[in-house]
Amino acid sequence: MSSLLLTGAGKSAAGFMPSDISSLLLWLEEGQSTLYEDAGRTIIATDDSDTIGSIDDLSGNANHPTAPGTGNRPIYRVPGLSSLDEWDFTTSATCPDSHVLALADPFADFARTQAFTVSAVVHMDTVGASTRSYLGKKASISPFQGWSQGLNTSRNPRWQMNDTSSGQLRVDMDDTVALNAWLVLTWTYDGSSTPGGLNGFINEGSRSLITVVNDLAGDATGTEEFGVGLPFAHLDIACGNGWDGGMRAIALYDKEVTGTELSNLLAYMVALIP
Repeated sequence: MSSLLLTGAGKSAAGFMPSDISSLLLWLEEGQSTLYEDAGRTIIATDDSDTIGSIDDLSGNANHPTAPGTGNRPIYRVPGLSSLDEWDFTTSATCPDSHVLALADPFADFARTQAFTVSAVVHMDTVGASTRSYLGKKASISPFQGWSQGLNTSRNPRWQMNDTSSGQLRVDMDDTVALNAWLVLTWTYDGSSTPGGLNGFINEGSRSLITVVNDLAGDATGTEEFGVGLPFAHLDIACGNGWDGGMRAIALYDKEVTGTELSNLLAYMVALIP
């Protein structure tokens, strides 16, 4: 396990909000984003076990994730009636097996030169037969084309992408995380097209990274079977590999967030852990 390197003083600047950082594409937060039972965004979800058809994006970009169908939606859990307040993504015995929401891809063509930062408050209940991802885009499943963040079968946080023009890149944090435990997972990337451009964080600590695949040749040859909790492009997935767990917040930027801004963002997200 890697050593813990604190990125800040343990709390964000007074009054800090994720929107204080430029290049914000998506911001969802439990207790701040309005939840809707319907995809048409007319019926507000307030009760325990209400299904979620859409969530308000607070970034100002109107990237509101919306359920692609009437089934397989995440469930709203209310504190006091359920264990925690959260958006509950679960697997089922039928396909598609992930309770999902979808939104238009903010990145026109995600490739190894696309800088980004993703920070999310999540927990996972069970591991899958392949990577379980809480955010990503799938242009195709076999061979896998797209990108995602999630946990691999050993519970290491994983970032991966595969693109016909820029090849495969798959990197794991050198730490396993516990099941049924809330944590903040954050990835930053400088767009340098190298594994060295990636940085991974669990809560407010930076983590050592392991490059699993770095192939500039192009397409993956196998099938990457994973279910995505909040996909940018929804496709049916292999049964049994959906994101099985909860989410309370996520922030996405199309730049590498660094320095004081990153310290403030990590502290803000950690403060949202129940």
